[in-house]
Amino acid sequence: PDEVARAAAHAAFLRGTPSASSSSGDDGAHSWRSESELVEAWSGRLPSMTRGYEPRTSLLGGIAVSDSGRWRYLPEAALPLDAGRRLGAMFAARRVWTLSETVPYLARF
Repeated sequence: PDEVARAAAHAAFLRGTPSASSSSGDDGAHSWRSESELVEAWSGRLPSMTRGYEPRTSLLGGIAVSDSGRWRYLPEAALPLDAGRRLGAMFAARRVWTLSETVPYLARF
């Protein structure tokens, strides 16, 4: 179920409704969303075989980053393959990272 939930998380960011408080001009994939809004959109994208399954934000490593209870889509696969450029893109998206948050983004190196 966790892999299905991770796939559904991508869909929730790409096709979900962005928050009304998102910056104007951002599409849904790049806007910041509250955790409750994200979990609602995410749960709605889970197939019926996962009935009763609650998605956990711990599954979002390499998919999205959080800041003060808000989430932004940042898929690992969309970042540059060059390590230096990848780090630059990560720090452009978010200024401060914990070591555990960087692992899904840097594991291939």
